[in-house]
Amino acid sequence: MGLHDADKLAVAEPDGEGPIQAFLAATAVRLGLWVVGGTIALKVPGERRVAAACTVYDAGGARVARYDKIHLFDVEIPGRRESYRESANMAPGTTLRYADTPLGRVGLAVCYDVRFPELFRALGAQGVEGFVLPSAFTAPTGRAHWETLLRARAIENLSFRVGVRSGRRAREWPRDVWRQHDRRPLGTGARPARERHGVCDGRARPRRAARGARDVPGVAAPGDVRRRAVEDERPSLRPAARAARRQ
Repeated sequence: MGLHDADKLAVAEPDGEGPIQAFLAATAVRLGLWVVGGTIALKVPGERRVAAACTVYDAGGARVARYDKIHLFDVEIPGRRESYRESANMAPGTTLRYADTPLGRVGLAVCYDVRFPELFRALGAQGVEGFVLPSAFTAPTGRAHWETLLRARAIENLSFRVGVRSGRRAREWPRDVWRQHDRRPLGTGARPARERHGVCDGRARPRRAARGARDVPGVAAPGDVRRRAVEDERPSLRPAARAARRQ
């Protein structure tokens, strides 16, 4: 999204076209995998500001979901000459989004959204079984809060969660710190990648999480959607999952 806050305005792409979106679609096809990419600066009709979008592409390169970040990071730190004002260059999203994938129904969120548990509970009420959350936390809050917040959101909703964090050091873009986390329903998960570019893999078992949610009334209460998710084997997605594995 750029080193400086306004950089994103210069590289913003129209929805559905541009080099970044083309790259994500082509990568999904080349690897035969579903790809979640974000955030991407996308132009908003009638706005100078851009949307911070998280996009999902299926193994055929078709975009199946787009989520625009709802909670913008507007903060002034008391006693320090430090402030953040995302709303100066970003337009907030207004709608929750998820994607039906071979893994299950996956909800989308971005960065600062992780501090708002109501967003994830609302997605859970729509049958979401897991979440993907790209972010760019500041280095101090990333060290202190990032993994703890991911664990909390996973435990609260008995869902799997994948988070990718880029934490800037002294606002030096080439030295960005990337950390990936895979969080499971009980808050356990794969060890995060070290502070470098790397790969973190893990196995998610959304059906097991749904079965566990039956025994936690607070989680299963909204329409008992998790109970139905256990009984719904999603036959229409099975061929897609097999095809993705073959490619």
